[in-house]
Amino acid sequence: MTASDPNFEPVAKVTTVPWPGNAEGEAVYTRPTMAKFIVEDGDLPEMKEKASEALEAAGFPKTDRGKVEAILAFARSAMSYVPDSPMRQTCYRPRYMVCAQGAKLCVRIGNCVNMNCALGALLRAAGFDVKVQGIEYGGGAQDHVNILVRLPDEGGKWYEADATTHAPVGYTSAGKKLVYDPLNPTVTGAGVAG
Repeated sequence: MTASDPNFEPVAKVTTVPWPGNAEGEAVYTRPTMAKFIVEDGDLPEMKEKASEALEAAGFPKTDRGKVEAILAFARSAMSYVPDSPMRQTCYRPRYMVCAQGAKLCVRIGNCVNMNCALGALLRAAGFDVKVQGIEYGGGAQDHVNILVRLPDEGGKWYEADATTHAPVGYTSAGKKLVYDPLNPTVTGAGVAG
């Protein structure tokens, strides 16, 4: 099967991005690819099944924050952080990161892009509105990416969530924040986390 075959599905997107000084690569490649994968995989029944497992394991929390914390805990337990190879950036489909039923791969290790892409898809599968947030630290430090999630029962405010840290939902990370909306790719701008 080749890329010209209509049934061909790439298992991941890989690009060479200069580190440090990677803001352009993040804006052009990473955030848009994550957003695409979050929408595509977040709508899969197999991802809804994984989100359901996370909520069931937590006793089906009643609040939106409790649901998001349960899915975040599940994502952290399902995957382990490893950096990409030098001068490389990968973005695996979320279904591969959580080993969803029928997935072509079962990866379970990845960088912030992979782990937070999977977190975003799980949150979307559970009915939450999510955005991709790039974080530029400057000074030659490698950029980071996490997820913004909207909590309807908390006034519709947006909060940060990150599968690669131990921080709770709603912490505020340092750095210049740039948001990418999966449902409206023309909407980018300053972070909206509360």
